[in-house]
Amino acid sequence: IGCIPTILGDYMPEVIQHYKEGNPKAVFNIYQGHTLRLLEELKKGKYDLAFCSGIEDDELEFIPILAQRLILVVREDHPLAAETSVQLADLKGYSLTTYRETIPIGKTVRAVLRKYGVEASFSYDDEITIGGIVTATNQIAIAADTPYLSQFEHIKKITIADIPADTRLVYMVYSKKNYRTRVTEDFCEFLVKYERRLPDFMVSGETGSRSMQELLQKDGQTAE
Repeated sequence: IGCIPTILGDYMPEVIQHYKEGNPKAVFNIYQGHTLRLLEELKKGKYDLAFCSGIEDDELEFIPILAQRLILVVREDHPLAAETSVQLADLKGYSLTTYRETIPIGKTVRAVLRKYGVEASFSYDDEITIGGIVTATNQIAIAADTPYLSQFEHIKKITIADIPADTRLVYMVYSKKNYRTRVTEDFCEFLVKYERRLPDFMVSGETGSRSMQELLQKDGQTAE
């Protein structure tokens, strides 16, 4: 299994442990990497499954399994640190940074910010770097709320009320062309049935927020 690093500290260990409770002989080999590399290696057969962001690729099947909320990250002495929730319009005029726009999550954030006319620098690959920049420079940042941010003692995480809960999704991905073992199929079925952590409207049958889907399509991106 290939995974983006941000789910290796909480989601994947929990899912694997839950699965092994009913399948104690199951053995997992987990590798980490960034989305684009993981998907290329998935297509080459290195992995049975990948857990990562979504892109447009007809050879791959993307099943949403986890929503990671996009939040505002500020230093604890920043003026916005007194807030528990903000609107995107509230960020205008501040020095805002986020992910590089050449990676899937950066493209997603870019689409959101363009809709609301908010300017930002698109500079970083992950939450560790973003958390460090916020701590060192007093810039503010938009990032996914992942375990990586917990190591920074002097930051404040703030809800952004007008970013939908399904904006940042992590997908379980498999190749439509490659052979999948019965064990792989069983694990996929288990995960979809018991371990999807998504907004209620998605679990009940929707695949994403219609307004967000339309927003990203206009920007030339997928739902991730």
